[in-house]
Amino acid sequence: MNSGVLAGPAKIKISDEQLTEMLSTYQSLHDEVQSMLTDFFQPLESLEGEGAFTGEAAQAFTEYCTLLRSYLEARYDLSFEEVKLTIEQFHKALSEIDQLDI
Repeated sequence: MNSGVLAGPAKIKISDEQLTEMLSTYQSLHDEVQSMLTDFFQPLESLEGEGAFTGEAAQAFTEYCTLLRSYLEARYDLSFEEVKLTIEQFHKALSEIDQLDI
């Protein structure tokens, strides 16, 4: 093996198109989860706004639901951003490899 020659994998196992498709899939999943969260919590929020829940237990339940929704939205958004960043970094690395003059 010549030490002056850049050695790498025999083939790269992912293409730019696959990265774009993966990012699109994760974006669709993100949108779907956001929609599910809204569909689940919107009726509860409407009922609470109309005064359907009364008493101390109802207040605790309402606060719990609000906290849970905020946590789920924040955590899922963070996870999606981490996946998106990883895909973008991998895509950048592939672009840099394509630009090498070997």
